[in-house]
Amino acid sequence: MRYSLRGLILAAALLAPAFVAAQDAPAPPPLRVFLDCPSYRCDPDFFRTEFPFADFTRVPEDADVQVLVTEVETGSGGSEYTITALGRGRFVGRADTLKAYTTADATDDEERKAIAQRMGLALARYVALTPAADRFTLRYTAPDSLRASMTQGERDPWNYWAFRIRFNTYLNGEASYNNASLHSSLGATRITEALKVEGEGWISRDRSYYEYDDSTSVTTITENYGASLLFAPSLGRHWGWATYVEASRNTYRNLELGVELLAGLEYDIWPYEEVTRRLLVIRAVSGVKHARYDEITLYGETEETRPTASLESILDVTQPWGSIGADLELSTYLHDLTKNRAELSLNADVRLVRGLSLSVFGQVASIHDQLGLPAEGASDEDILLRQQQLATNYEYYTSIGLSYVFGSRFNNVVNPRFR
Repeated sequence: MRYSLRGLILAAALLAPAFVAAQDAPAPPPLRVFLDCPSYRCDPDFFRTEFPFADFTRVPEDADVQVLVTEVETGSGGSEYTITALGRGRFVGRADTLKAYTTADATDDEERKAIAQRMGLALARYVALTPAADRFTLRYTAPDSLRASMTQGERDPWNYWAFRIRFNTYLNGEASYNNASLHSSLGATRITEALKVEGEGWISRDRSYYEYDDSTSVTTITENYGASLLFAPSLGRHWGWATYVEASRNTYRNLELGVELLAGLEYDIWPYEEVTRRLLVIRAVSGVKHARYDEITLYGETEETRPTASLESILDVTQPWGSIGADLELSTYLHDLTKNRAELSLNADVRLVRGLSLSVFGQVASIHDQLGLPAEGASDEDILLRQQQLATNYEYYTSIGLSYVFGSRFNNVVNPRFR
């Protein structure tokens, strides 16, 4: 087929405006997303590649949507993730909450994919209100027969019981030092809305060898093993009670055999179902503790049984502005109220202003209840190697940090080189 030069020029002239218009047509503005996820399962690079339609911002003030992800453990040992998409800027006032569930044996990849799947659904409402909606389609994956039967209410053959076996060993050393640690546990749980049952048995043994010179060395061994059982029925949306029993041996605490039998009542100011976002519990516990010691104590005891009581308040709040947590516990032996302990811990991660965040962690305790301290005290080796509990009337730990983020408001690029 032959074309004249005049015809080609005419065709080019007619198509050029359309071609230029197509090249100059702006892409739909992206959805700006701030990911607020304290869980280590939240892999920022993964979500950036999973959601290429979104611009991930460094601070929430620049975002159209703030995605808040919180995590709690389920009765089977898995996780429940609550994904809340909070509208900001042009979408202020909108909010959507979805949940994702994973099993106890889920891999890291399965965990992050479950979060991403629900996160995508949460973001869909906001994308639908942007020009980018034209580039999306809705796809449905039909369940297989097994999943279909489960969603139709098939009876749980395990009746909500879940079991976990753990075994860990650690070995390290050098020319004049080596250490071997063994930690093993077996746990069983049955958790429903009406009843929580948790049982656990554990064994922990630590052996350390130190060589000072060719003729002097020391070997230390610490052991900790025991079993516990918690039985906690529900008393509604705000109340719960429990009984707890434990038997253990702990050489660090001079404890040949320790037995605890406790009962408690607690009240949550907010309904328990809001635990992923806020929790304020007041808990009272009382019972008896029996101890048989390896060595005679400072108080001349080789065995004793004492009544005890404690009062505890727990606060845990996760919100778009950050998170705070606090725990205050007061406990005492009832036979002698001077044998008491007060512990306070506080953690906070709060955004003060745009780009500026404050992080605080602190823990302090007033200690007057060390009934099991050996009368002969600790050897030099035990003191230096922390192999035995030492006398003290206080302990503390604290840290305070400020961080400030500035510069580019976006962080979409994923570059794993030299990670």
